[in-house]
Amino acid sequence: MHYEVICFMIAFYPVFVHIGILKSLLLIVYGLNFRFCLRLPLCIATVLILFAASASAQTLLQDKAILFPEGAHTCSETKKAFSSDYISIIAGTTAEKLPARVKYYHLDFDIYPDQQLLSGTSELVIESFGDIDYVEVELAEAMEIHEILFYNDLQAPLPVTFTRANSNQRYIIRVMLPQTQNAGEVFSLQFRYSGTPVSSGLGSFVFTQRDGKPHFWTLSQPFGAREWFPNINSPAVKADSATVVARIPDGLKLGSNGLLVSNDLIENGRREWHWHTRYPIAHYLISIAAADYVSFTDYFHYSENDSMPVINYVFKGEDTPILREQAFVTIELLQLFSALFGPYPFKEEKYGHKMFSRGGGMEHQTMSSMRNFSRALVAHELAHQWFGNSVTCAGWEDIWLNESFATYAEGLVIEHLDGEEAFRNWRLGLLSRITEEPEGRVYVPSEQIDTLPSARALNRIFRFRTTYLKGAMVLHQLRVLLGDDKFFDIVRRWVQEDFRFSSAYTSDFIAIVEEETGISWTTFFNAWIFDTSFPVYDLNYSWLPVAGSNATEHQKYIYRLQASVNASAGNRTDFAIPVEIRIPAADYGPDSADTTITVIPDTKLLNIELELPFKPGAPELNPNLNWIVRAGSVSSGLRDDAPDAGISARMLSPYPNPFNDRLIVPVSVLQNRTQLTIDVFDITGRKVAELANEMRSTGEFIISWDAGTLSSGVYMIRMQAGRDISVKMVTLVK
Repeated sequence: MHYEVICFMIAFYPVFVHIGILKSLLLIVYGLNFRFCLRLPLCIATVLILFAASASAQTLLQDKAILFPEGAHTCSETKKAFSSDYISIIAGTTAEKLPARVKYYHLDFDIYPDQQLLSGTSELVIESFGDIDYVEVELAEAMEIHEILFYNDLQAPLPVTFTRANSNQRYIIRVMLPQTQNAGEVFSLQFRYSGTPVSSGLGSFVFTQRDGKPHFWTLSQPFGAREWFPNINSPAVKADSATVVARIPDGLKLGSNGLLVSNDLIENGRREWHWHTRYPIAHYLISIAAADYVSFTDYFHYSENDSMPVINYVFKGEDTPILREQAFVTIELLQLFSALFGPYPFKEEKYGHKMFSRGGGMEHQTMSSMRNFSRALVAHELAHQWFGNSVTCAGWEDIWLNESFATYAEGLVIEHLDGEEAFRNWRLGLLSRITEEPEGRVYVPSEQIDTLPSARALNRIFRFRTTYLKGAMVLHQLRVLLGDDKFFDIVRRWVQEDFRFSSAYTSDFIAIVEEETGISWTTFFNAWIFDTSFPVYDLNYSWLPVAGSNATEHQKYIYRLQASVNASAGNRTDFAIPVEIRIPAADYGPDSADTTITVIPDTKLLNIELELPFKPGAPELNPNLNWIVRAGSVSSGLRDDAPDAGISARMLSPYPNPFNDRLIVPVSVLQNRTQLTIDVFDITGRKVAELANEMRSTGEFIISWDAGTLSSGVYMIRMQAGRDISVKMVTLVK
């Protein structure tokens, strides 16, 4: 989405909140204390003409509406707007298959904005992975190559021959080496070339004007670097460092990666800018942008005695107090992300922003390119410094490792700065978009990258609904399943240890999750990263008053719920996530009760029976918005006059209740050879006793439970018989 004209859909959905009386955790019944609040549905489409100084986008993040993942959306729209005719033939090549890598880029340019001319001398220091006689690099046909020189420690510069590929891949340059380079050998190729860079739709290199003066900028992800410098076009391996030297008209400022080494006035009214980064960097993250900028610097204190500059190059016409205030939020976000993900990866150099005239943003390493400073966009591009720049996806198939993490970081900002309700509304916005279509794979199959015209391939790589939103919610699901401590331990290991300053595949992330937890996560990741669907639940329910209970003060109700699950597309049955179903009181009064059940479905049909101390209403699926699920239908069609239809076993009311030390639990098995599991949980969800785990024939029997040294309080007896679950609450009094 372009930032010059952007349309936000802000929707208010009903939020049901009640005061509850029951509480537990996973696999048991729990209640939550809520107050009832019903907001009328509202959908307001607002067309905003945004300037960089506008704070409107940040304000939206604080509204109590569905929070739109703005930074992710603009990032997606910016990147998939890129267009060139064909995809690189090595776009999907793994690191193991590459014949060589670039260890160091030294890019030296004379840039003439008035003529839209770039004259370059680019040196690539290359390490061979095997015995090679030639190297293939990419450089657009618009760049006329004048000479290529080969040299190494033992040989002076020597001109070498080269050819361009035929047909639609003229950007591929085959450079013949003067002698075979063996595995591990290092040599240099120096390219001297010039031309007018091709804009390529979004524009990997764009000459334009800003405030009446020249302005140019680059954005190379995923395939645009070839438009302005020669490279081996794969994110699978990184250069160890990079240098950019550019001579441009005096009066312009030029921003790039790493540290500014020098900034010298030279002859003919021109100025030489020299930037250098000592950190490993993927080729597509190398960037320059120049304009009549105003610069200002804030400082991030990452320890008591150390600080790092946060440098901002902003358009002179948009330098306002509001913009500077928006940019300053970067310091707060650096503190938050450092606490969550570990230290900022490039703290020995800098972080910063340089404005460019393209809408949205791009996470260029150590200095993101930005159209404005909305909090969501600042958060998204900053998070990429960990996810995408420090750890880079090794193939565009794995782009979710960059974009899903950065999108989820937007949500974490909302959670920590705006509160849980705002974070919940943010998840509601994601889920609404994710489930509006039945299919969508997070992982990008190779055939959708290498065999399509690039406009279609790029739309697939940067598909907003899957690469950004669904992937972010998959991470949230993983966080809920693991718990915060384990989840963020895994995240910190991912970006700070195993793959710091490296490239990685989805399989690498899965391996860390499995090592940290000691269990297999194959089913989870197959369902949510590699498959296309999500579960859709049809809910059917009924309730009956319990005969003999007090109809005024202590009336109890039997609630029967049947939940059938189907995949939104395809035939998958196991999604490796629980389902949460909230059962509210029928009266919806201010002091109403509710109960939420959480179960992990192991069949396509679940039968659940509860005894409730309030008159129940219709069930609500996914009340906490933690799971990618959708409700198909909710009906009250279960027959009340056939209480045992389809039920494998029934747990009758335990007695005495309340009890002192010993409790009797009657069970009636209705179907032969039924596997019974009966457990006891306290109100925190901790399992305190196992009463049965055995195969039973039809008939009635009782189980005696001695509470022993347990403290007084409310406990829950949970029985699972096949796909049937029932829960009873008992009170221990000592």
